[in-house]
Amino acid sequence: MSYSLIVLSSVTSAKRVERLATEYSIHTSTLHTPKSLTRHGCSHSVKVKTQDLKQVYQLAEKLGMEIYGVYDEKNENGKIKYEKVVFR
Repeated sequence: MSYSLIVLSSVTSAKRVERLATEYSIHTSTLHTPKSLTRHGCSHSVKVKTQDLKQVYQLAEKLGMEIYGVYDEKNENGKIKYEKVVFR
């Protein structure tokens, strides 16, 4: 199973997206953004199955969230790496 991260400014933003996704029966989780992905200090991410990424991204936009980045999570030889995703 593959996962993606939507990087947001705060835990509050991430939790709001998580709650709305739950209303659409989409499972997400909130976590501290990996240090390799953040230039914005303390940020949080919503982790979602890649198959649900587009819909959760659209929900975050609908809420007016500032999205710092979107990344696919890759497991390469037991090491997690992130690949930037570009929408539009």
